[in-house]
Amino acid sequence: MIKTITTYLFSFVFLFSFSIQVLAQNEKCAADELHNYLLANDAAYKAKNDAFEEAMLVKRNSNNKVAGGQIYRIPVVVHVMHKGEPLGTGTNVTDAQVLKWNKALNERYRKVGGTLGDGNGVDMEIEFALAVRDPNGNCTNGITHNDMSANADYMSYGVKRSGTNGISDAQLKAIVSWSKLDYYNIWLISEIDDNGGSGTQGYANYASSHGSANDGAVML
Repeated sequence: MIKTITTYLFSFVFLFSFSIQVLAQNEKCAADELHNYLLANDAAYKAKNDAFEEAMLVKRNSNNKVAGGQIYRIPVVVHVMHKGEPLGTGTNVTDAQVLKWNKALNERYRKVGGTLGDGNGVDMEIEFALAVRDPNGNCTNGITHNDMSANADYMSYGVKRSGTNGISDAQLKAIVSWSKLDYYNIWLISEIDDNGGSGTQGYANYASSHGSANDGAVML
């Protein structure tokens, strides 16, 4: 049975997949830094995090365990934030490239034989599915291409997370974002903190951000 998740599981599970991609590049994921900052500076976020941790602890100690055999499918939308290049050039990656990445991600989560996911782990029974309907009910492939060439700050510096140059995370997500309660949003961007592709490779928010304006994942 396949279920669509619209709970805290969105942010929580994707963080792990995102970390896999980052570790493969021997670069840095800033998710923990972001999480710790919000815990210290956002009381509402901390309250949600504490409630989530308590719920997870209760579930772990409960005799009512989740039975296997169910596949949880998370609807995903990928926003390609490119610099105006032709499709398939530079930061304007093709839909085929996104589909290939998503396939590789699912191979790891489902422990598919004969792939890089066929290691010592287990089948997580979680799949990431590119959306087939947009927020208006129209058919979609779950990928949007957004020309950022008119935004001078983005073109020069990309997105600022801890730096001073570039557009903010909030500005990025205000440009294009689908319902955080119905989709997991992923933004593919050119740079973070004017890093030219080195250093921080991306960040995602923990479950405590589910449904909020900053929910989702940002990656190079």
